[in-house]
Amino acid sequence: MDVLIGFVTTSDPESPEGPAQIVTAAKALEPDYIHLLYTPLTEPNWEKTRQFLANDPQLQEAGTKIVSHKLDLPDARDYEHLKELIPDL
Repeated sequence: MDVLIGFVTTSDPESPEGPAQIVTAAKALEPDYIHLLYTPLTEPNWEKTRQFLANDPQLQEAGTKIVSHKLDLPDARDYEHLKELIPDL
């Protein structure tokens, strides 16, 4: 089973520079599961990213399932707090 885990960022699902990293990785790998990690700051981008991936014909054909995890993490650079949250997933 192939699993892709990635943070949703404020530039997801795409920006003027092109698709976000999670979108690019998902299309390249066609994993069985995509776990989207998001915070209160990136919650608006999470829904857009989830919809973007769910509507992608390539990922639909691959049967990719999308799972979301909201993290109570006001600052994604707070690595000590992040280490406490990730094992629970």
